[in-house]
Amino acid sequence: MLSTATDLISTVTLAPRANSIVRFSDRGRQPRQVLELFSGIGDWLDIDRRFTEQSVRLIRQHGVGEWALAGGILRPDGRLSFGSPSAFAYREVCEIIATSDGLRYSDDAGVQWGVLMPRVSESNRVAWQGIAIGVDFPIALLDRKWRRKCLRIARARLTDLVRPGRVLDDKSQSARARLSMIQRRLQLIDTAIRTIPKLYSAAQKHSSQKVRIDTRRLAAAAWGPESKWPAEWSETVFEAVAMLSTIRTQSLIIPKTGWDPQVCDRQAAVLNVAWWNKQIIYVHMASQFVNFISHWLAHDVTEKLSLSPLTKDF
Repeated sequence: MLSTATDLISTVTLAPRANSIVRFSDRGRQPRQVLELFSGIGDWLDIDRRFTEQSVRLIRQHGVGEWALAGGILRPDGRLSFGSPSAFAYREVCEIIATSDGLRYSDDAGVQWGVLMPRVSESNRVAWQGIAIGVDFPIALLDRKWRRKCLRIARARLTDLVRPGRVLDDKSQSARARLSMIQRRLQLIDTAIRTIPKLYSAAQKHSSQKVRIDTRRLAAAAWGPESKWPAEWSETVFEAVAMLSTIRTQSLIIPKTGWDPQVCDRQAAVLNVAWWNKQIIYVHMASQFVNFISHWLAHDVTEKLSLSPLTKDF
């Protein structure tokens, strides 16, 4: 998992403490509001990193045997972590839930998840229940603040490389090309993610889950005049839109025995993305994506979640 914008920017490829209760309008939740539930996800605590750091500390201080007795495990990807049962992992999760709006982790399939947790201790329950959003790309990119931060870093590095009077060697030329590519993809990813609410609005307006996207208009929104588009612009646009099909939500149960998240219900945001013709992309939306979150929040933990008012323009 990534912890800084500098880390995040190197992986860009195409693949505030709350104090008010969320209220729902009679019209139900909108996609813009659904995404805002996970605003700030880039700053949520990375439980994989936390468990790896704690594992290293325990092994150095007390040895592998004591780490294993504390519930230490070696994950399939080679990372040190904790499983269940584990009193140590249980205490760590308790602390995270008590002090953070949510947490991040990645499963054994490589899917990155952000989990929005209740703001109460639920001491009388045998498990915590949260709602999670998962993606096949760096999950911090769902956070517009982090996307903008990455763009600023890329632009600053590009500005430094092309400053007047500087002669670029082969290594610098390669770095310039990569940074230009990263900047274009970040701009496109930002535009594509902010397009989700418009796609749902169009689907609702026409009473259809099937929406068509004009690739040239999306490219213009991301990059400006056509003269600034990359040579492979249409393929890049398609990859960015297809990336949206990896977004899914699920209801998550974390038993109070350690770290063993269990999936309950899962819903995709986009069911299918395909070319309609050389300029139009066909997108099959999943209406259950919004309905699932609305139902989960409205009936299960609405009164327990303390979140910021949904007023930002995503």
